[in-house]
Amino acid sequence: MYFRTLALALAFAGCAVIPALGQTETTTSVDVLKAEGLLDEGKSQDALDLLNRALAAHPQDARALADRGDAYEYLGRRQEAIADYTAAIAVNPQYAYAYASRCESRYELNADGPALDDCNRAIQLNPHSAYAYRERALVELDTETDDSAQSALQDAEESIELDGGNSFGYVVKCHAEERLQRNADAVSDCTAALNMGNSGDDPYFYRGIAEIHEQSWAMADADFTAALAREQDESGAYYWRALARYHLARNGDALADVGSYVSASPDDGDGYLLRARIQLALGSTADAQASANSALDHYRVANDEDGIAQAQAFLQQLSAPVPTH
Repeated sequence: MYFRTLALALAFAGCAVIPALGQTETTTSVDVLKAEGLLDEGKSQDALDLLNRALAAHPQDARALADRGDAYEYLGRRQEAIADYTAAIAVNPQYAYAYASRCESRYELNADGPALDDCNRAIQLNPHSAYAYRERALVELDTETDDSAQSALQDAEESIELDGGNSFGYVVKCHAEERLQRNADAVSDCTAALNMGNSGDDPYFYRGIAEIHEQSWAMADADFTAALAREQDESGAYYWRALARYHLARNGDALADVGSYVSASPDDGDGYLLRARIQLALGSTADAQASANSALDHYRVANDEDGIAQAQAFLQQLSAPVPTH
């Protein structure tokens, strides 16, 4: 979300209040500005309490509604966030920030079509919103095509042009670049985000994938380890670290990592096939055969022809009969 400046929480004077950074709305309540300061400090529940009080007195305060949406978003209550952003838009249909914020919440809930519509509308209303460009780029990346990755890269570049001090713009640009396998650029931009103080797992994660593409296994291992230190529930990082460690012949560690990935993503054939390769490297042929058969089953359910071919080739390598069901 687009954080507002705490200094503006001190700007209240009378009834008309200066809008906070990213906002175009005014408010009639000092509680709204206090809540924005609390959101900046990460005190989302305290902010929510103040915003509930403000909205009880002024239920048509669009800015308070959008702020409460932010509080719900920070608390992971995204359906409630969407309801408040929608209510803010009903009060003011020209409220670009509310559209961009609803875009983010919808993206987080995998509602990419409505999210894209919201970000498009936000940019139409405010073509200078770096936040909206960043969020649209993320939605575009979710569609997983080269054309969408190129569009995402353009949006990320526009967000940096508008707000070069926001490290997340560089993270999104890095993500788009690794998808396009512009790996050196991806490494450079994720490194720039880290140098700017980004403390999340994303710059390590996407830099690690770019390093995987470059077969820089040791650097990828280190980056996925750093990503997991910041977000241990990032299951994809276990898969990629397992792949890096497999190529580093650290197969015991790789097997533990791919086990974590399969537990978190039990329907992904890629996890089972990687586990089969690691088990074979460890000399466990029977286990490798069982994992490869599981991979084949999941690829068939997903109608993944490339995955099916890979699993079948691996089983043939083991001289094992390929199931026909």
